[in-house]
Amino acid sequence: MSSDVLIDCYGKSFVDEIRVSHQGRDYCFIFSPEKKAGKQFSLAMYLDNAALGKGVARYPKHRRICVMLESPISMVFEHAEQLRPLFRKTYTLRKTLIETGEPYGLLYYGTSWLEGAWEGQRFDKTSLVSFLGSIDHNAAHGYSLRMDVARMCIGLSHVDCYGKGINPIDSKLDGLGKYAFSIAMENVREDFYFSEKLIDCLLTDTVPIYWGCPAITELFDERGMILFESLDELADILRGLSMERYREMLPYVRKNRDIAIQNDWHTLKGIYARLTDALVKDIPLNDLAPVKPRGHVQASIRRLLSMN
Repeated sequence: MSSDVLIDCYGKSFVDEIRVSHQGRDYCFIFSPEKKAGKQFSLAMYLDNAALGKGVARYPKHRRICVMLESPISMVFEHAEQLRPLFRKTYTLRKTLIETGEPYGLLYYGTSWLEGAWEGQRFDKTSLVSFLGSIDHNAAHGYSLRMDVARMCIGLSHVDCYGKGINPIDSKLDGLGKYAFSIAMENVREDFYFSEKLIDCLLTDTVPIYWGCPAITELFDERGMILFESLDELADILRGLSMERYREMLPYVRKNRDIAIQNDWHTLKGIYARLTDALVKDIPLNDLAPVKPRGHVQASIRRLLSMN
């Protein structure tokens, strides 16, 4: 029998499976139904809104974990209290949930959309500032401010604007690589949510002009970023940018890049490496012999009874 730990994963994923090694053992997170066929699993993982689905009943509670990594505007966060008793452990980036204690554990999102494309590159900063962001959204949450920022930046000759509904590009490197500064906005301002919008700037030696996680300076050096909260603040910041200021800030941008890399906040695989580390600490996996998931009929009965 293989010594790999197999985890039956439910939810949206861009990959069929992700395999990480930890202390000489492989942990395989499998999303693809084809790759799951005929296999037995130690745990089941329900990613974001999949925690609200019927598949939860296919495993008993002591084998279920929930991972809440999407932006806090995701629907799953609205049902956090309802979901609380259903999982052995729930990993999340939301500070207010973590502060309530078990079953919550901290798992930062981070990640990058560049996926290694930045490695080994020298970024010659020939342009001052860019804005990257889609305006094909409704006006809820941080999207309203983002649309205001986009409208302002489109009218400024020294800001190059990219994104859906503005000026689509094939790669984020096109909107970051040659720029000294870039406006990086999350879709919500909440601890401890930060995403590729911040990390991609750091990986390309770009100073992020950042709107998002209020506690970001607890994780990164503030000297390597510029923070703003309002449109007026941003307008003042844009008037004060220069290549000289960039050169002064660059050592701290690189310090923040190193922090992201050292903490595995810069890749998709890094999320699962950090999750594996948490699982090994929190759950005695050696006590969980692999099992097959319950059939749909049995799962439906369990769901009607008590979800155990």
